[in-house]
Amino acid sequence: MNSSKQDRNYFFILLFVLVITSFVVILFYGAKENAYVELKDKERKQIKIVQENKNILKEEEVSIKRADLQKVLEESNEVLESLLKWDSWEEYVIKRENVSSKFPELRKVSEIDLKGNDVGTGKSPKSRYVIKETLTCNKPRAVAYVVEQDLDYESSYAKNSFYFTFELTSDGDLLINDFDGLLQ
Repeated sequence: MNSSKQDRNYFFILLFVLVITSFVVILFYGAKENAYVELKDKERKQIKIVQENKNILKEEEVSIKRADLQKVLEESNEVLESLLKWDSWEEYVIKRENVSSKFPELRKVSEIDLKGNDVGTGKSPKSRYVIKETLTCNKPRAVAYVVEQDLDYESSYAKNSFYFTFELTSDGDLLINDFDGLLQ
Protein backbone atom coordinates (compact mmCIF):
# COMPACT_ATOMS: atom_id res chain seq x y z
CA MET A 1 0.00 0.00 0.00
CA ASN A 2 2.78 2.18 0.69
CA SER A 3 3.93 1.90 -2.86
CA SER A 4 0.52 2.82 -4.28
CA LYS A 5 0.48 5.91 -2.01
CA GLN A 6 3.93 6.70 -3.14
CA ASP A 7 2.94 6.17 -6.78
CA ARG A 8 -0.03 8.43 -6.27
CA ASN A 9 2.23 11.10 -4.68
CA TYR A 10 4.63 10.81 -7.63
CA PHE A 11 1.69 11.05 -9.97
CA PHE A 12 0.40 14.25 -8.26
CA ILE A 13 3.90 15.72 -8.13
CA LEU A 14 4.40 14.91 -11.80
CA LEU A 15 0.96 16.28 -12.61
CA PHE A 16 1.73 19.40 -10.57
CA VAL A 17 5.08 19.86 -12.39
CA LEU A 18 3.34 19.39 -15.76
CA VAL A 19 0.64 21.90 -14.87
CA ILE A 20 3.23 24.43 -13.67
CA THR A 21 5.39 23.84 -16.77
CA SER A 22 2.36 24.19 -19.03
CA PHE A 23 1.36 27.36 -17.23
CA VAL A 24 4.89 28.80 -17.62
CA VAL A 25 4.97 27.83 -21.32
CA ILE A 26 1.55 29.41 -21.88
CA LEU A 27 2.64 32.58 -20.08
CA PHE A 28 5.88 32.68 -22.09
CA TYR A 29 4.09 32.30 -25.44
CA GLY A 30 1.39 34.73 -24.36
CA ALA A 31 4.04 37.28 -23.42
CA LYS A 32 5.82 36.61 -26.71
CA GLU A 33 2.53 37.09 -28.60
CA ASN A 34 1.81 40.31 -26.68
CA ALA A 35 5.31 41.56 -27.45
CA TYR A 36 4.77 40.72 -31.12
CA VAL A 37 1.41 42.52 -31.17
CA GLU A 38 2.92 45.54 -29.39
CA LEU A 39 5.81 45.59 -31.83
CA LYS A 40 3.45 45.49 -34.82
CA ASP A 41 1.33 48.24 -33.23
CA LYS A 42 4.44 50.40 -32.73
CA GLU A 43 5.47 49.79 -36.34
CA ARG A 44 2.03 50.92 -37.56
CA LYS A 45 2.25 54.02 -35.35
CA GLN A 46 5.76 54.74 -36.66
CA ILE A 47 4.58 54.47 -40.27
CA LYS A 48 1.63 56.73 -39.48
CA ILE A 49 3.91 59.31 -37.81
CA VAL A 50 6.32 59.26 -40.75
CA GLN A 51 3.40 59.82 -43.15
CA GLU A 52 2.01 62.62 -40.98
CA ASN A 53 5.46 64.25 -40.90
CA LYS A 54 5.61 64.09 -44.72
CA ASN A 55 2.18 65.74 -44.89
CA ILE A 56 3.25 68.42 -42.43
CA LEU A 57 6.38 69.12 -44.49
CA LYS A 58 4.26 69.45 -47.63
CA GLU A 59 1.87 71.82 -45.85
CA GLU A 60 4.82 73.79 -44.51
CA GLU A 61 6.26 74.07 -48.01
CA VAL A 62 2.93 75.34 -49.34
CA SER A 63 2.73 77.83 -46.46
CA ILE A 64 6.23 79.08 -47.16
CA LYS A 65 5.39 79.53 -50.84
CA ARG A 66 2.24 81.43 -49.90
CA ALA A 67 4.18 83.58 -47.43
CA ASP A 68 6.85 84.27 -50.07
CA LEU A 69 4.21 85.18 -52.63
CA GLN A 70 2.48 87.41 -50.08
CA LYS A 71 5.80 89.12 -49.35
CA VAL A 72 6.40 89.67 -53.08
CA LEU A 73 2.91 91.15 -53.45
CA GLU A 74 3.30 93.49 -50.48
CA GLU A 75 6.80 94.66 -51.34
CA SER A 76 6.10 95.05 -55.06
CA ASN A 77 3.01 97.14 -54.27
CA GLU A 78 5.18 99.31 -52.04
CA VAL A 79 7.66 99.76 -54.89
CA LEU A 80 4.91 100.63 -57.37
CA GLU A 81 3.48 103.13 -54.89
CA SER A 82 6.90 104.76 -54.56
CA LEU A 83 7.64 104.82 -58.28
CA LEU A 84 4.29 105.77 -59.73
CA LYS A 85 2.42 107.96 -57.24
CA TRP A 86 3.45 111.51 -56.31
CA ASP A 87 2.09 115.04 -56.19
CA SER A 88 5.29 117.10 -56.30
CA TRP A 89 8.89 116.82 -57.44
CA GLU A 90 9.96 116.83 -53.80
CA GLU A 91 7.73 113.85 -53.03
CA TYR A 92 8.97 112.18 -56.22
CA VAL A 93 12.62 112.46 -55.11
CA ILE A 94 11.91 111.42 -51.50
CA LYS A 95 9.94 108.33 -52.54
CA ARG A 96 12.65 107.23 -54.97
CA GLU A 97 15.36 107.67 -52.37
CA ASN A 98 13.31 105.71 -49.82
CA VAL A 99 12.59 102.82 -52.18
CA SER A 100 16.24 102.79 -53.22
CA SER A 101 17.44 102.44 -49.63
CA LYS A 102 14.78 99.89 -48.65
CA PHE A 103 15.23 97.74 -51.77
CA PRO A 104 18.90 98.13 -52.81
CA GLU A 105 18.64 95.39 -55.46
CA LEU A 106 16.35 97.68 -57.47
CA ARG A 107 19.30 99.99 -58.18
CA LYS A 108 20.49 97.41 -60.70
CA VAL A 109 17.53 98.13 -62.99
CA SER A 110 18.97 100.73 -65.34
CA GLU A 111 15.60 101.71 -66.83
CA ILE A 112 14.37 103.07 -63.48
CA ASP A 113 15.82 106.25 -62.05
CA LEU A 114 15.89 105.75 -58.28
CA LYS A 115 18.00 108.84 -57.63
CA GLY A 116 15.28 111.24 -58.67
CA ASN A 117 17.54 112.91 -61.23
CA ASP A 118 14.88 113.04 -63.91
CA VAL A 119 12.79 115.70 -62.18
CA GLY A 120 11.46 118.39 -64.43
CA THR A 121 11.37 122.11 -64.12
CA GLY A 122 8.24 123.87 -63.07
CA LYS A 123 5.31 122.28 -61.37
CA SER A 124 5.25 118.51 -61.08
CA PRO A 125 2.49 116.49 -62.64
CA LYS A 126 0.27 114.50 -60.33
CA SER A 127 1.01 110.86 -60.90
CA ARG A 128 -1.37 108.04 -60.11
CA TYR A 129 -1.43 104.41 -61.13
CA VAL A 130 -3.81 101.50 -61.41
CA ILE A 131 -2.82 97.85 -61.47
CA LYS A 132 -4.68 96.49 -64.48
CA GLU A 133 -3.58 92.88 -64.10
CA THR A 134 -1.70 90.82 -61.56
CA LEU A 135 -0.25 87.60 -62.89
CA THR A 136 1.57 84.75 -61.25
CA CYS A 137 4.74 83.65 -62.99
CA ASN A 138 6.29 80.29 -63.69
CA LYS A 139 8.62 80.94 -60.77
CA PRO A 140 7.13 80.29 -57.32
CA ARG A 141 8.33 83.56 -55.78
CA ALA A 142 7.47 85.93 -58.62
CA VAL A 143 4.57 88.08 -59.72
CA ALA A 144 3.94 90.24 -62.79
CA TYR A 145 1.84 93.37 -63.12
CA VAL A 146 0.39 95.34 -65.97
CA VAL A 147 0.19 98.87 -64.58
CA GLU A 148 -1.37 102.01 -66.02
CA GLN A 149 0.06 105.36 -64.89
CA ASP A 150 -1.81 108.63 -65.27
CA LEU A 151 0.17 111.88 -65.33
CA ASP A 152 -1.93 114.99 -64.87
CA TYR A 153 0.02 118.11 -65.89
CA GLU A 154 -1.34 121.64 -65.54
CA SER A 155 -2.31 121.85 -69.20
CA SER A 156 -2.12 118.27 -70.44
CA TYR A 157 -2.61 114.66 -69.54
CA ALA A 158 -0.54 111.55 -70.28
CA LYS A 159 -1.11 107.86 -69.81
CA ASN A 160 1.62 105.21 -69.69
CA SER A 161 1.40 101.45 -69.38
CA PHE A 162 4.12 99.29 -67.93
CA TYR A 163 4.85 95.63 -67.43
CA PHE A 164 6.76 94.76 -64.24
CA THR A 165 7.97 91.36 -63.06
CA PHE A 166 9.04 91.18 -59.43
CA GLU A 167 10.83 88.24 -57.86
CA LEU A 168 11.94 87.42 -54.34
CA THR A 169 15.50 86.06 -54.24
CA SER A 170 16.57 83.23 -51.98
CA ASP A 171 18.11 85.92 -49.74
CA GLY A 172 14.72 87.61 -49.45
CA ASP A 173 15.62 90.58 -51.67
CA LEU A 174 13.09 91.96 -54.12
CA LEU A 175 14.19 92.14 -57.75
CA ILE A 176 12.58 93.66 -60.80
CA ASN A 177 13.31 91.13 -63.51
CA ASP A 178 11.35 92.86 -66.26
CA PHE A 179 10.33 96.45 -66.72
CA ASP A 180 8.91 97.47 -70.06
CA GLY A 181 6.78 100.28 -71.30
CA LEU A 182 3.78 99.08 -73.24
CA LEU A 183 2.51 100.76 -76.39
CA GLN A 184 -1.02 102.04 -76.27
